[in-house]
Amino acid sequence: YLCNHRPSLFLSRCSGAHVFKFLRYLDQFGKTKVHDQFEKTKPVILIDRPVGRSKKSAYYAVAECCIVNAVRDGMNLVPYKYVVCRQGTPQLDEAMGVKMDCPRTSMLVMSEFIGCSPSLSETIRVNPWDIDAVAEALNSAITMLESEKQLRHEKHFRYVSSHDIAYWARSFGIGFGLGFRVLSLSPSFRKLSTDYIVSAYKRTTRRAIFLDYDGTVVPQSSIIKVPSPEVITVLNTLCNDPKNTVFIVSRRGRSSLSEWLAPCKGLWNRSSDLKSIPATDLDWKEIVEPVMKFYTEATDGSNIETKESAVVWHHQDTDPDFGSFQAKELLDHLENIDDHKI
Repeated sequence: YLCNHRPSLFLSRCSGAHVFKFLRYLDQFGKTKVHDQFEKTKPVILIDRPVGRSKKSAYYAVAECCIVNAVRDGMNLVPYKYVVCRQGTPQLDEAMGVKMDCPRTSMLVMSEFIGCSPSLSETIRVNPWDIDAVAEALNSAITMLESEKQLRHEKHFRYVSSHDIAYWARSFGIGFGLGFRVLSLSPSFRKLSTDYIVSAYKRTTRRAIFLDYDGTVVPQSSIIKVPSPEVITVLNTLCNDPKNTVFIVSRRGRSSLSEWLAPCKGLWNRSSDLKSIPATDLDWKEIVEPVMKFYTEATDGSNIETKESAVVWHHQDTDPDFGSFQAKELLDHLENIDDHKI
């Protein structure tokens, strides 16, 4: 199935007697079962020799997806090289016949046991021992929407291009988290069944419906935060029912929500008056924002959201462990700032 979607599968970084034994098996497997089934396309190309820099760059540039699935590895540079090659250069674009203003895409499927995995937040991480999960991840990477691929590539390339040797030299020693928090559900927690919810919905004449924006209105893992047309249709259907009062709970800014939910006419009364509160001292923002910016640069996938009376550091799109470490360290940093209650 995987070979049926891509014309080539490349294997590199091989060494050791046990690896060469596997290569001989893979070579035999590729020449028999796979090629017999897909004889015309020849989907597997096994390279069992040193590859020069120029050829390797060409392979990276044409590969729609790169999978690095080592069971254990350190700071593997292959994902970074792949992202850079997919961005292209004028010379490479000319050789490949690609327009310079053409949107760039790249997809990474990476073992969670590789040292560089936490730094590339939009990577699809897998357990290399779970073969089915690896196959599903590779299929997901290949069939993902082009717009999603572009956004993931842009984030990765922005991170790789901005974190050069000079940056790492300046920031070395920063980012080793001080700990993490373990969250769990209460023992009395009970998940409601769909049948129970539908039955209760039909029986009632007045309903208050609370929807969380991230995770319900838009997928928690998606980097596209605008609701889909299908979700907008569902929201409008709920709002058009006079028995319903719909609330969307979100930590996001009012301006962003107003733009994203503009097609939902019944969510709120736009002509209603806004209540104001007395002005408060927001000088602390000048202290907090530079600190958060420093941690944002050191944590790929994180971002800062500036609200009217708050500053939020988001790390839900980072590597879970690394993001938690950085969040705890940032909190400790802010709590230890003298003479300011933050």
